[in-house]
Amino acid sequence: MGKDQRITSEIARMDRVCRDMAEEAAMAEERAGLLEMAESYRAEAAELRDQHISRSAAHARNRFANTVPTQSFFSGLAIVIDPAW
Repeated sequence: MGKDQRITSEIARMDRVCRDMAEEAAMAEERAGLLEMAESYRAEAAELRDQHISRSAAHARNRFANTVPTQSFFSGLAIVIDPAW
C-alpha cells in the first residue's frame, strides 16, 4: 500500500498544481490545457483508488475463504476446564 499511496499522493499533488497554474494563466488556451491535464490526473487517481479498493475487497474475500475450513475444525473442539485446578 505504501507505494500505491505515494503514487496517489503525487497524482493528487499534480492535479492541485495544474489547477493553481490554470487560475494564474494569462491565456485561455493555456488555462484550458492545464484544466484538461488536471482532469486527467483526477481520473487517474480515481482509477488507482478503484483498483486498490477492488484488490482490498478480493483480499478480504480470500482471507475469509481461507478461514472457512478451519472454522469447522475449531467448532468441534471443546475445552474443559477443571474447577479443581
